[in-house]
Amino acid sequence: MTAPSPFILVSGFHRSGTSLVAKTLNYNGVNMGDNLMGASFANREGHYEDIPLVEIHDAMLAACGTNWQEHERASLTPPKFLQEKLRLYVNNRTLDTSKTIGAKDPRALLFQDTWLSLTTPIKSLFVFRSWQYSVSSILKRHSRELLQTSSGMHTRPNDIVFWRKPDTAASMWIASAKSILSWYAKCPDSTLIFPLSAIIDGDKKLPEMLKSIGLEGKLLDASYIVKKELLHSHVPHSMLDMISAPIRQECDELCHQLYHAFSFTPRENISFIKPTFKLPVSYKLDQQNHNDDREKVERAKKLHIDFSKFAADEVLEVVGNLVAEQSDFSWEALFKRNDLTAKHYDGIFNSALKLNKQLEAELAIRRALDLQPASWRWMHLGDLSKKRGDLDDAEKCYTSARDRTPENATFYARLAEVEVERNNLDGAAKLILQAKALDSTKPAIANAEAKLAQVAKATCSTNDAVAAKNHYKVMPIVNHYTNVVDAMTQSSTYGQALDRYMVKSAFVLRDNQDWLTKGINLIPSKAQESLVDYISLHADKYWSSEVLRTEFSPRPMGDQQAQDVTIKSLNPALSKGALKIGVHIHVYYLELLPEIYSFLQNIPTKFTTIVTCPFEIETNVNQLLKNQPFTKVIGVENRGRDIAPWLMVGAKQLRDCDVVLKLHTKSTPHASLLSGWRLQLLWSLLDNDESVSRILAKFQQDPKIGLTLPEFHPHILPHLNWGKNTLLIQQIAETFTIEIDTSTNISPFPAGSMFWYKPNALAKLIDHKWELHDFPIENGQIDGTIMHAIERALPYFCGQEYQCTYTSLAPYK
Repeated sequence: MTAPSPFILVSGFHRSGTSLVAKTLNYNGVNMGDNLMGASFANREGHYEDIPLVEIHDAMLAACGTNWQEHERASLTPPKFLQEKLRLYVNNRTLDTSKTIGAKDPRALLFQDTWLSLTTPIKSLFVFRSWQYSVSSILKRHSRELLQTSSGMHTRPNDIVFWRKPDTAASMWIASAKSILSWYAKCPDSTLIFPLSAIIDGDKKLPEMLKSIGLEGKLLDASYIVKKELLHSHVPHSMLDMISAPIRQECDELCHQLYHAFSFTPRENISFIKPTFKLPVSYKLDQQNHNDDREKVERAKKLHIDFSKFAADEVLEVVGNLVAEQSDFSWEALFKRNDLTAKHYDGIFNSALKLNKQLEAELAIRRALDLQPASWRWMHLGDLSKKRGDLDDAEKCYTSARDRTPENATFYARLAEVEVERNNLDGAAKLILQAKALDSTKPAIANAEAKLAQVAKATCSTNDAVAAKNHYKVMPIVNHYTNVVDAMTQSSTYGQALDRYMVKSAFVLRDNQDWLTKGINLIPSKAQESLVDYISLHADKYWSSEVLRTEFSPRPMGDQQAQDVTIKSLNPALSKGALKIGVHIHVYYLELLPEIYSFLQNIPTKFTTIVTCPFEIETNVNQLLKNQPFTKVIGVENRGRDIAPWLMVGAKQLRDCDVVLKLHTKSTPHASLLSGWRLQLLWSLLDNDESVSRILAKFQQDPKIGLTLPEFHPHILPHLNWGKNTLLIQQIAETFTIEIDTSTNISPFPAGSMFWYKPNALAKLIDHKWELHDFPIENGQIDGTIMHAIERALPYFCGQEYQCTYTSLAPYK
């Protein structure tokens, strides 16, 4: 009988180079799986994990009541049916003896005993890296996870945990290192441990060490595929500062053992880094909620229940009769029984909920699902995930429930609640409409609508919001990172562009200063600087320092802060374009001007700038712009917001331009959901020199384009209507002899009044002799003024001769 082929298992701590090892094996002829996990921002070359194996390990972790962050138990023992799944996976993979077979998963180290009990011979390759780099890379990854979603950090418990419990990542590294050393001690003849530097630098020891465990020496030759620039190579000092001294010492000792026990000399000199621009943040820690070390938890006296004395049905009655003070008994003994059915686990789930034992409730419902999948069980599991703030997991559960029973409106309503938590109000509204179409009587729909209304504080119904979405071009939202992974599978360039868009779109969908402040207040003081450093290091890759200073500073800024702002001198002409370009900026909030000028750097041709501002700050504006070429500052009365200065000054001064960009220092203090609106408008109109070149090229190539609008911010949808401006708009139509039918849906208009335009397209409006008294005295109005009416009437001035177009940022194919 032919001996079974060996199975190569690649493992190690997360972010230590396991993907590079797996990729190298795959490149050198080892079949690492037929369904490999795709690339992501954290692994642009691909994770090289076989998804079926990952799913088995994830199920094992769930059955043991934990997840991949487990670090307190040396080795987990999953239920026998899951051990059998792993055995079948390995056996089926090794049936083809013509190929060398392998798989990679860092989670394997958590199930050492299960792996070593397999009859198939296992050749284990364990790669490690200095703990500082591996731990920092974990923090880098999960801080980026926080940054790429618009919802609060409290909704990302599996990401923020690395700062809420600052020793977590380092403790995980310790558990991984101990497991590696233990595995080797048990199986020295079939286990190879080596540092990442060995494969990167092509250490000559590797081929011989591979041969010593019965593998080909060339398998770890990565000379043709290694990309050193992709390695995490810098560590913020603040990361080390937040980890307790005993944990750091243990990490150092284990790292020394990993290097020296196997004749490798440590080569990694830790390189430290500081953010180029550190985010400004103001916060006041609520010590009452964050005294982790002094938290007093009164636990009830543990009960000793001998479950062996009861039949399965009797067990349910025993547990069901317990009260909260008796909840601390050996649940583990209960779950070890092998005679419990799915219905029994349902009963245990309900009892655990009553006793406020969330982890035990989750374990019970997962066991029930393993035995008998059902839609409502998936919903219960989703409810638990949502309660602990894990929206991604909740969505997966609710989606599983909906896919099994697509006619049940409740599951759509549950999914709508997830989107409300994410601030994706448009997505929530669409799901509610789908639910209503199935069964409008479901109580879950009313709950979802109430939560949506509470968050949106909208003046129109969800039906109106969806209708608006269908009528206007709204900035797309990428809610699921799986979309990015799929895109990277299609094309690395396309995937990276979509990844970048996801981060930037999430940024403009939230109040970043409030988001970071609340996030900081979730974690103990010793971890706060670390979180700010990692977020800063990421954010600096997407936005200028002027944008970051503006978006993360409290608003309005104080007088001193406003006086301290500076503006870099613009390049007057990168190239002389065929079009004559003008820019009008109205300045009311002086501190917002640097942000605008950081975007003006992206206009790739010479342009003339007219800056208007209230007389009271004219001196300060002139001082800020003293080094700007082709710029003229004109003081005006503080009346008519940005519209009056544009029509009375800016538009007339720039009347002979071919194309004009209208901007202003917009602030929306009355609506927190729209705090990112200004940045979204600037980003849409001036993203980079390529996007601006495309906009200008369209104006030049198509004489019919008269107005180019930014895509609409999703949270502005409820306000895309005539509002309280109907009478004023009818008066405008009569005065300028243009057709405006206020009984129909309003045409797309530049909400926020920032846009590109051809002066000839708006000739009737800008050539009119406007007087200051045409505009009301400033009184904080948010609707119902001539300014709001003109904003809505702009596309109607284009008439039949000119058309409106949109900018487009999302790199969708």
